[in-house]
This record gives sequence, C-alpha cells and structure tokens, in this order.
Amino acid sequence: METKERAEKTERAPNASGDRFMGSPSASSVSGAVSDGEPDDLQGFDDYTMASSWERFIASVETICREWQAAGPEGLLEKGALSVDGSRSLHRIHREVSFGNKLYVIVLFFQVGARQETEDEWPAGLHHLQLWFGVTDFLVAAPVTLSGVILDAPEATTLLSTVAVALSSCGSHWPAFVPVHDRTRKAYKGVQGISSSYSITYEADRIGSWVPVRLMHLEGLYELFVSKVAFTAPNTAAVPSLRVEFTMRLTYRAPMIGYDYQNKGGPSSVAEPRSDYDGESPNEPMWDEDLPWAAWHSVDDPVKGFELIATWKKRFVNDSMEMSEYENTSTFLADSWDLVPAFSIDKEPDQPEEGFGVRLEGLAKAFSISGNAQFVEDFANVVKPEMDLLLETFTVPPPSVLERVLKDLFYEAVNPTGDGFTYDPRGHSIKGAPRDSLFGRFAVHSLFYGTCNIRAISELWLEFVREIRFCWDECQQLPRVSPEDSPDLRTCLLHQKLQMLAVCIKLKSEQKSEKVKKTPLHGSPPVGKPSEEGSEASRTDQNDLQQKHGEEVRTSNSADAHPLDTGAKVHDLYPDGADGPYTNLKSPQDEMESLFHPGSGSPDPASHTKDSVSAAEEPIFENGYKSAPEEGVSSEDDEKWQSWSEEDEEEADVKEGRRGSAGPLENMMLLHSYEPLHAPITQMLPLMTEDMLMEREQAIASLSRSQSEKQARLRLQTDILASDMAAFKAANPRATLEDFVRWHSPRDWLEDDDENGDGQTSSSVHTGDSGEIWPPRGRLSERMSHPGNMWAEIWDQVAPHPASDQKPLFDYQREGEKVMHYLDTVRPQHLLGQMLCTAFVSCMEILKHTKIGDLARLRSGISSLYSSANMVLEPISTMTKADMPSKEDVEMWNKALQNLCRLFKVVENDVFVAASLYQKLKLAPRSFVGLFSSYLDDGKSLARVSVDEREQIAELFPPAEGGVDLESRSRMGNYLNGHEPDVREVKLKCYEEDLRKTLGSRNERRMGGKGMASHRMYISGTANDLQVALSVVSRD
Repeated sequence: METKERAEKTERAPNASGDRFMGSPSASSVSGAVSDGEPDDLQGFDDYTMASSWERFIASVETICREWQAAGPEGLLEKGALSVDGSRSLHRIHREVSFGNKLYVIVLFFQVGARQETEDEWPAGLHHLQLWFGVTDFLVAAPVTLSGVILDAPEATTLLSTVAVALSSCGSHWPAFVPVHDRTRKAYKGVQGISSSYSITYEADRIGSWVPVRLMHLEGLYELFVSKVAFTAPNTAAVPSLRVEFTMRLTYRAPMIGYDYQNKGGPSSVAEPRSDYDGESPNEPMWDEDLPWAAWHSVDDPVKGFELIATWKKRFVNDSMEMSEYENTSTFLADSWDLVPAFSIDKEPDQPEEGFGVRLEGLAKAFSISGNAQFVEDFANVVKPEMDLLLETFTVPPPSVLERVLKDLFYEAVNPTGDGFTYDPRGHSIKGAPRDSLFGRFAVHSLFYGTCNIRAISELWLEFVREIRFCWDECQQLPRVSPEDSPDLRTCLLHQKLQMLAVCIKLKSEQKSEKVKKTPLHGSPPVGKPSEEGSEASRTDQNDLQQKHGEEVRTSNSADAHPLDTGAKVHDLYPDGADGPYTNLKSPQDEMESLFHPGSGSPDPASHTKDSVSAAEEPIFENGYKSAPEEGVSSEDDEKWQSWSEEDEEEADVKEGRRGSAGPLENMMLLHSYEPLHAPITQMLPLMTEDMLMEREQAIASLSRSQSEKQARLRLQTDILASDMAAFKAANPRATLEDFVRWHSPRDWLEDDDENGDGQTSSSVHTGDSGEIWPPRGRLSERMSHPGNMWAEIWDQVAPHPASDQKPLFDYQREGEKVMHYLDTVRPQHLLGQMLCTAFVSCMEILKHTKIGDLARLRSGISSLYSSANMVLEPISTMTKADMPSKEDVEMWNKALQNLCRLFKVVENDVFVAASLYQKLKLAPRSFVGLFSSYLDDGKSLARVSVDEREQIAELFPPAEGGVDLESRSRMGNYLNGHEPDVREVKLKCYEEDLRKTLGSRNERRMGGKGMASHRMYISGTANDLQVALSVVSRD
C-alpha cells in the first residue's frame, strides 16, 4: 500500500510543479485539493510539490476574474451587478474570497455600453479613481473590515501582487487598486499590466489640515510634477524644465446660509444643513413668499446655491514661470463655464413632506373611508362602536386653529369679483368650485386642517355649515359668493347651492329692508300709480335688481338669444336651437327646452324696453300672491319717454284698464288699435341648480299618462310663459297674440316690405307724429301659425294679471331652506367627492399660474396632469345625490387616485425646482432652460454658460466682504468677485517624446507606447487639503 501511494505522488509531482509556475488556475485548484487531503502526520514537512496558501488565493482570484471576463458587461448585469451612484453607465459587482483567516472583497467596476470618444477633458459622472488615474474598467481589492483599508504595508503589497498575478494569468489589462493607510487620506496603490514589457504603477495620497504654501500655487505644482518625472526617469539627473500638458478646472461655490456643499457623485452637489446653525437669517425673506402657494404653505427652497465650474482646456507649458501666469488670469477668460445647482438634501423618513400632493393623498384616503355613511356627524362625533377603531388614530386640531380657518373664510373674506367661473380648457370635464370661492377656499383649507383626516374634515364641515346657517338666519351676505350670479352648472353642486343661497339671502335682506321702508299696506298707492316720493327710487332699485338677477326686460340683444335666460348657463346642458314648434313635443329634453326657450330672438334693444319688479320688493301673503308693488320706469327709460307726463299716463291707464306697465316701447304699436305697445313688468325668473333641473326633467317625463298628468306637465312646462302672457295682457288690454310674439319672440314675426299684416298695400299704412308705422307690416312664422299651437292655447286660457297679482315663480324663502337642508344632510361620500375635485382643480390652477418662464416640457407635464385628472375625477365629480357607487367602483377610484396623487407630486416637485431656478436665473434664460432640462433628464443638473451670460451668472457670487484677503500671497489666486476657487483641479501629463527631448541621449529606451503619457498627475487642492494621484509607465 505504501508503494502505491508513493507511485501516485510521483505521477502528480511534475504536473503540479509545472502548473504552479505557469499560473494555471485549474492546476492550482487540483494542487489545492491534494493538499487538503494530506494526513496530519505530514505537518512540518515542506513539500514543494504542493500549492501554497498564497497560490490557492491567486487561483481563487483568477477564477473569479476569468468568470467575469467570460460573462462580459451584459452577463454581469444578469448576475446582479449594481449601478454606481452618480454615474450613468458605471456598474459594480463583487465577490468575497478568503486568505488565511482574513476575508477580502474583490470589486469590479465596469462601463456598460459602447465607449464614446469625447473631447471633454473633465467628463461628468466619473468615479474618483477614474478621474484621478484616467482608467475605465478597474478592480479594487479591500479587506472586509469596518474601515475597508489596509494599514499594514506588507499586507497591501501581498494583496496587490496577488491580484496582479491573477490578472496577468487571465491576460486581462484591468488596473487593480488597493486602499491603504488611514481612510481619511484616500490613499491607494495600484498596478496595471499593459504588455509583457510595460506596466503602469499608481499611487494616490492626501495632505490634510495644512498644505505647504508652495503647493497652493500652480508654480509649485509644476515643480512637484517635474520632480516626480526626474525621480522615475532612467537617469536620475535633475530635470530643470519640461514641456508639460496642462488642463485646469476651478470650482466656485456661492455662499449658502446654514448649509454646506456635499458632492455625492456626478455633476450635482447637495446642500446639507450645518449642525452648528440654529436658524435662518432674520433679514432673509422666504424664497416663495410671492408664489401662488405661499398663502397655504411654504416650501423649503430646493436649490440652495450654485457651483460654477470654470475650465481651461489642455495647453502646454515649458517652465514654472509660464505656469504661474495662469494663476493670475481672469476667470472670465476660461474656455468654458458650467453651472451646477446645489439641491437640498432629501428629507429624512420621519420628516413631514411638503406641498399639496401629500395633502391630496390624505383627502383621497378620507374619500375612500367615507364609504356609504349617511351623515357627516358619524365621523365627527364618535358615538357608534364601529367608528371607535376607525377614528381613534385621527387627530383634530385645537379650537384655535378652527377659529383661524373660520375667520379667514367668513370674516376676512374679500368681496367676490363677479367675473364668474373660468375653466382651464384642459380640465373642463371636472366639476369643481372656483379657487377663490367660498367652497373652493374651504376645500383647500381642509387640506391643511390637521392631517387632512376624515374626522378633522367632518368637524370643519359642521362648523362651516353653522356659519352658513347664521348668515341665512341673520340675512348676512355670504363671503366669496356673488349674489349677482345665477348657479353655474359647470361647477360642482355644492357651489351651485351656495350661489343659490347667496341670491336668496340678498332677496331676503331686501325684503326685510323694504318692509321697514314701506308704508302700511292700506296706505299703498293704487296699482299702476306710483307715489311721487318713491317713484324715482323705486324705478332705480327695480332696474338695478333686474340687471343683477337676470330679470331683464324680455328684449334679447340678438335674434339668437332667448328672453328667458336664467343665467344658469342652461345651454351647456341642452343644445341650442332645440325650441321647435310647441305642438309636437317628443321627449323630456325637448320639453325642458320649451321651458327655457319659449321664444327666441328680439328686436333691437334700442327700440324695446322692458322692466320687471323683483319678488323681494313685494310682500308675499300666505296664499303665495303678491300685493301691488310700487311701479315705475327706470331712469334710463325716463330719457326715452320725456313726452309722456305722469298725469297723462295715469289717466290712460285708468281709462284703458292697463295694469303693471313699465311704459310704452318706442316705435312699437299694437296691431289692431292705434296704441303704443307697453312693456309689462314681469316676475323674476326662477333660479335652478343642476339637481333641480334633473328633478324637473324627471317630473315632466313621468307626467304623460292620464289627462290630468298631461295638464300638470303643461303647467310645469309653461309656467314662465303663462306668467309673461298674463303680465302682457294686463299691460296691453287690447293686445293680441301677434303683439305678444312681436315683443317676446321677434324672430317669429316676419316683416314684409310689400304688404302689412292685414294684406293691405303699403299705400294704406299710416305714419304717426312720432314716426311709428301703423298697422305694423308682417305675419307670424310658420310654427306660430300652425294649427293647435301651444302658445295660442295658453294665450286663450290665461287671464290678464300683472306680476304683482301672480303667484311667485321663485320663492326665495323656500329655496333657501332647501339649500340649508341639503348642506345639513349631504352624504359624506358626495361631500368628499366634491371637495376632492375642487381641491385638485384648485391645486392644479396654483401650479399652472406659478412663474416658471418658458419651459415647454414642464407645461407639457402640467397638461398631462390635467388629462389624467380628467379621466380619474370626471366620474367622481358627476355623481348625483341618488348615486350609490359599488364597492368595485370605489376600489378602482382609490387606485386611480393614488396614481394621480403620485403624478401630482412629481409635477409639483418639478414646479418647485423650476420656480426656484427661475427666480435666481431670470437674467440668464438659456442657462435656466439648460439646467431644468438636465434636471428632468436624470435628476441632476448641469448647464453650459454662454459667453454673453457670464456677467449675469457672476452676480450669483456677490463680492466678498472686505475685499481680497490680506494674505493673498498664500492663496490660490484666480479670484471671481473677490472669491477664490473652493476647489482647484489640475491635470499634468508628460509624453515620452517630450521626455526624450529633454533627457537627450541619456534616455535611450522607451518608457511606453507611442503617444502614451509616461507620467500623469492629478492634483485637487483647497485651502486646507491637497489630493495628489500619480501614475507612471515603466519598463519591467
């Protein structure tokens, strides 16, 4: 048996020895396996045919390197390689390997993608070893320790030699580096095998805390480089001067109060708060105090400062004197300027986020929680056991916060502008409230009321309704809601209700004031006979009220406008021109059109005048009928009717039985009597919100079975038309339907130049003293003359009654109470849905109106946000009171709202950055656009500054206080507005051809390949430290 074992050892010995010297990984592995199998009794016996632990270490590193070489960049990505922070294309992968009782990590840094040749000598996004030594792909070997560096020089040499031998065996040209010395020194040693004849050695170190004065100047740096060249030259004779390639980069940093610059890799820096700073400067204003969101919240300035990088491209210097000249060169003469903003560092996880986006997320969560709850009080007052667990984590702000919110909403409100609601066309399908309206401001206030949870929102809403109830009971006008606007059907239902209530409060207040001013009822003047004292005031008040509430005379400005426009923008819900003949009503929509379009068109307003009396000016009895009002004409009509005396008018009205007349219309005569046509005083038109219109439409559609239902439907459709006819008959006792049509719907009266309405020739027409033509010439339109026309039926049935004797069309007391009932009983889901839509629209409007300059990409992002909001919020904003969304619909809305909130936060953050950059770079528009475009591309920002904008950019670096330091001789120079560069980076290269010319015949052997820099030095210096990295090509 012993003979057999000796024979096996003899067979293995030659191969093991040969493979060890060849450096084959497979042989090393086999040798290692044999060594591991040796019995313990061989300890103390040196068997040189076995691989040592160092050789096995080399074999392990070699195996790893071969595996990475075979995989390639794409394969390494599949194996889990990670990208390097601050670099666009640099990735890293690592493996751990043991040597003795120590563990080391081998890290490969490699580029992904094709190598792009660039002329930029200072490319952005480089790893510090790439910047220092000019390498691309490289290895780093380091111990797995807390410091990650090797303090022992022999260990560093062993580790570097191991990696170098392994790479040589693989035929790889990757440079290898080992961190040495203390971690703060950023010291490295490295080696790279280029070929069998040449290699490159690398070395980097740092001087901290104190830098020799000589090395703070370019002259001293040149001499340091030349001394290194002389030391490594084949002949060590001193080199007095040398032609050296030189390039320089200077970095200037604008002062930041309370922050320090920290470079996290890549072209951009971040601003980290200083631990020794306790607050902002008392004289420093908030950066966003003039921006639209400042009324609601303040945002930390995302751009704290700027770095200016001035670069001198490569050039050659021949001696130290020539080098020193660049130290006194003006920064404005640099070959290029690059501007880099310093962004504020990301917030810690425990710090609250800023902006509308996170608040909208809270409101969306409240909307999802509301579910099918019936009353808002269920979330404000925890009286149900099932609500305890849900609401116990929701906090409510203290009463002082509630008081401030209500004070802003109701007691510090600005007067409404009365301009109505204008929509951004990109958000037209979302029904919200105007941003500065009462409900619009309430919705935005709710975002910042506590944490915007459903419990806080519920308490705020209840107090909001109590304040509105107080305004209604005490006849106090609602703030931020114009009483002169009818409900706008483009807005949400809650805003429409508040608009309705504002009108009711105004009418109620005027009614209350009128009762105090009026004399007792039995002392009122007779119908049609205004008192002398109150006539003029009554005329003026009536005319003003008509113009404010849409109670205008039934005289439209064009043939296409109808005289019954309620001011509620009904044409937005119903198509124009749908007022066909009233004898053939086919659908509820057509029937609704007959209600709001009983006639269309009117003559020129210059020749027609018609006034009406507000329902608020006339006392209403219990049976719903009004007493006789004080009647009169407006001050404008006084000028037209100067020839009429009040005495003649009174005598004519009494004699002819005329009641409720606002006065005759100029150049209009009745058809069958030589009398002027009088404009009647008509009732105020009823105001309707969207839900009221839908209820009326449903009622009309349902009344179609029995004869009584049809008659009720007819009354519902034609109540306004019948009221106008009754008032017209009372004002014109001898009028006919044709006269009413001429006044009410002029486009249904067709004038004829050849014959008059009675078929008489034009020669029989009479012209009065005032120039009016009688009888008027013309005829009814085809639809008005159609047999069975509804207008003719109503005209025959209605009795003459002035507006004062008619049942009011609009009961403000009843409608006001209906609004209050709606506010008290609105379901939480409907309330929060309208709040959500209003808040989103308001916040998007704020972002849209932020001053951000001409940024097409950001405008496009805002437009995309509007489009996304339209798709998500439209079904929520169009929910009616009867809608009960299913559980599936609510879940789908919740997911869509979460995505919408995330998109909003992205756009909002972009707006913050754009606004900050715009404020600081208004005078340098090209730099501003370049910085923001770079920021959108990769989250970092760098822009090339054009020559004509350098003066404006230099203003970001104000002159230093006290001018240049007295110790300027020991400083680095290259001042900009009195500021020396914070960082100066210099690259120095010496090429073999230049070195041979300098050394002459003393250097006969080549130091590197053709065109290769034999020596390269990178120097980065500040006032307090100096980093030096040297690479030298040598012949082995």
